[in-house]
Amino acid sequence: MDSSHRKKICLVSFSDNYDHQTAVYSLYSSLSPDCDVSTIGLIDPKASFPDTPNNYLFECPKRPGVTKGSFAFKTVRKIVDRLMKDRVDVVYFESVHLWNLFVVLLLPKKITVISTIHDVIPHDGSKAVSTLQRALCKLSDQIVVKSRSSVDVLADQYKIPKRKVKYLPIWHSFPNYQSPGNMTNVFLFFGRLKKYKGVHFLPEIVQKCPCAHFVIAGEADEYSRPLVKELELYDNVTVVDGVINPDTMDRLFKNCAWVILPYLSATQSGVVVDSYERSRPVIAFEVGNLSEQVRDGETGFLVPEGDLEAFSSRINEVCGFGLERVSWYAKNAYNFGIENYSSQSIAQHFAEVFGL
Repeated sequence: MDSSHRKKICLVSFSDNYDHQTAVYSLYSSLSPDCDVSTIGLIDPKASFPDTPNNYLFECPKRPGVTKGSFAFKTVRKIVDRLMKDRVDVVYFESVHLWNLFVVLLLPKKITVISTIHDVIPHDGSKAVSTLQRALCKLSDQIVVKSRSSVDVLADQYKIPKRKVKYLPIWHSFPNYQSPGNMTNVFLFFGRLKKYKGVHFLPEIVQKCPCAHFVIAGEADEYSRPLVKELELYDNVTVVDGVINPDTMDRLFKNCAWVILPYLSATQSGVVVDSYERSRPVIAFEVGNLSEQVRDGETGFLVPEGDLEAFSSRINEVCGFGLERVSWYAKNAYNFGIENYSSQSIAQHFAEVFGL
């Protein structure tokens, strides 16, 4: 196609979240140079950043809701002016943020707006987030959800025509396969330590699995902090409490064999994609849409929701696997991930769906 007739798209995320940032920048790398693409993001991104002239960084609030700096309209105006100067045809928002709403309200109607909704029903039940998402859905030309079942849920919950809703999975840029090495009995629980992720299940799981060593890594909220203190007392637990930077994250995954997700709920899980990206199979409760992401018996194991006995038994079982068998699951996880959740595999489909 003649480049003069190609649509120009800008990928936007104001989030401080590593996963949202890496989604934007990995997709940028996979779309260019075949597509006319640029990005807008937060100053000092955590994710690897393509240092080229059409990747723009702005000082903006790190949290999506109302916070310090939320009403810095001069910067919002600069962002809109940047989009107009570049004659962008399509603006794609990878994450929900109050500034998305401000930008959309200032953009001319001729620019196509695509908004991503990761959790149709917010995990923490936040009415503010739900209200913001509903407003963005009403104002957007198309909406992206991260699980197939969420297409119907969003259309029903937000009263949006189903034709406006598209499914695209979470994606990352995948490196080469990484062998689990000799860490066959090390299990990683990774991510923000919140109730919906089943943090309160961990002490019982740890007690029932003395053959395993558990690494609990992430930033604890107020609810989880006492549980973290309790977990630190167990000999077979290492706690890494706090915000995890990308280098530490890579090391944690490299030094484990399995990732555990004893979640209470999950629309979908970025941690599953994190795991597959680093060639690690998962053990998870079968909640939400995790059955779309985990192939039971191939890329890991699914356990009936809330069955701690079965979850612990599965951990004890895989502790007895040798390196060859663990590597089989690791390779399955990596191959399934790169086929379904890599920016490389998503880029062409993304361009086709949105007519780039």
